[in-house]
Amino acid sequence: MQNVTRNPTSYSLPQRTLHWLTALLIFYNLLLPDGMSEWQRAIEHTGSATDAQLAGANLHAYVGISILLLISIRLVLRFIQGTPSAPPRNLTS
Repeated sequence: MQNVTRNPTSYSLPQRTLHWLTALLIFYNLLLPDGMSEWQRAIEHTGSATDAQLAGANLHAYVGISILLLISIRLVLRFIQGTPSAPPRNLTS
């Protein structure tokens, strides 16, 4: 079994990968909310949505659920593997 330290010198590869994957999914949902917006407008105006609008809204929701799961995994890894120490603060300025 690999020796895991509680105070590593850097974040592990899985921690960094999960971080950037989460960031990409967040940017996707923030920059491309069209599916959810179209679905909401259709529901407000007509009371129903097309299959394409529903699929766009579902994709947005599934990405959000994926973000929640990835963040949960990141927290578990943080508690198991630890985090690097914060850099020393420069108080002379």
